[in-house]
Amino acid sequence: MTFIEMLRNRWQKANSMGCVGLDSDKTQVPEVAGGIGPFNKSIISMTRDFVCAYKPNIAFYEDQWVEGLRVLKETFAFSREVAPDIPIILDAKRTDIGNTNKGYVRMAFDELKADAITVNPYFGGEALQPFFGQKDKGIIVMCRTSNPGAKEFQDLKTPVVELPEKARKFFMDLYGETGPEVSSRILIPMYEYVAWRAAYEWNANGNVLLVVGATYPEELAKVRKIVGDMPILVPGIGAQAGDLEGTVKAGLDSTGFGMIINSARGIIFASKAGDFAEVAGREAEKLRDQINEVKVGIKVEKIFAQTKAIIKNSHVVYTSGKHGSEYVNKDAVYRDTEATDEVCREIAEHFKSSNVEVVVAPVEGGINLSQGVARHLTKLTGRKVISIFADKEGEGLTLKRGYDKDVPDKKVLVVDDVFTTGGSVKKLIELVRTLNGEVVAVGGLCNRGGVKVTDLGEGISELFTLTSVQMAAYDEAECPLCKGGVPISTEVGKGKEYLAKKAK
Repeated sequence: MTFIEMLRNRWQKANSMGCVGLDSDKTQVPEVAGGIGPFNKSIISMTRDFVCAYKPNIAFYEDQWVEGLRVLKETFAFSREVAPDIPIILDAKRTDIGNTNKGYVRMAFDELKADAITVNPYFGGEALQPFFGQKDKGIIVMCRTSNPGAKEFQDLKTPVVELPEKARKFFMDLYGETGPEVSSRILIPMYEYVAWRAAYEWNANGNVLLVVGATYPEELAKVRKIVGDMPILVPGIGAQAGDLEGTVKAGLDSTGFGMIINSARGIIFASKAGDFAEVAGREAEKLRDQINEVKVGIKVEKIFAQTKAIIKNSHVVYTSGKHGSEYVNKDAVYRDTEATDEVCREIAEHFKSSNVEVVVAPVEGGINLSQGVARHLTKLTGRKVISIFADKEGEGLTLKRGYDKDVPDKKVLVVDDVFTTGGSVKKLIELVRTLNGEVVAVGGLCNRGGVKVTDLGEGISELFTLTSVQMAAYDEAECPLCKGGVPISTEVGKGKEYLAKKAK
């Protein structure tokens, strides 16, 4: 199996683009680990369920000379034994003239048995041919690195007119420019030209990737636009303070994956005590989950855009009684059955390990969400999960239709579509508890009011929504829209009821 095949399999199997950098600095390895070798083995054992790759940096082994390289080789062998489907990237940044590179190839692939290696492009594609010729291996070309000094050379700009004809046409098309008199005015940084050469000149065997640091998400977005679905290794998350959300948004490919997002010190040295391996496992899982949460948010934002669910420049009265100019029209989503099914599946995916037995929503507006989430939880867990909803009763909520008998001694997930103040959900939580049900968590579609889990009362461990939309809300007496005479909308929200009440 080639490196690219292994990588794509891990993206799917582990649902992860997270990578653990085995940068096992001997001065940082906890004494309790018993040395770098045992330390690496413990880290691999506890993180292997959550990652798409491992990436040891050879510098942390070469500094110990023969012993260090022996430990590195043992680390590769151990990973092959306990996690044979996880590819290993040797971060060596090798390059020299072509003949010398043959030695680097033998070291990386014959001796260490690496699946991929990072290389430096500045000797040119001709010198890198011994690497590119390894058809089953990944050759990861340094493009825009994460260090602050990278701009010294990587950002140097070249007029498009000076590039080879194919590259010149590509970048003129990319930037929407035409004509020879224009091409001299288009300047591109060197890293963009490296990305183009890697994707369209060097990738004959389909085994070339790029390195773009997480500290530069704007540059990452530009590279993604140039190279299409070529996989990108993204270092700089964690100790280097890379922008995870910006990275994911900038770097996803058309399949919803496309990256190897590396964190080293932030995972492997998260604890220096005897629990270092367990903590590393939790941090690797956390990285995977954070990446996936951003992916879900991107997906939901697209659904909102496609269904035109976000209404702006209006005057809306919300269920809470507050006023505002924007509105999340959940009914626009519910009209689209595919969109509704997708958001329900994503909520269910998040809560599939929570042992939910009952999904309940406040009032009839949440029926679609409750039923869809329960259906997907049943599919994902293999356990029957039922769906119920509450009715209004005066200022409170009640469970009718025999639903009150479905709650006692059950683990209950409370869901709502749009959170403005959390008031309805809080009432439902109290109702479930009076019936001796256990609320395990609260989930939903959109948090538009900045509601925090602490706003829902004591004992709620988690509030998860697919996306958050910041929209200002005002008490009626302070509403600038009212003061400005902007008519209240009767099409969405509670405007019609509000005006009818005012007219009495």
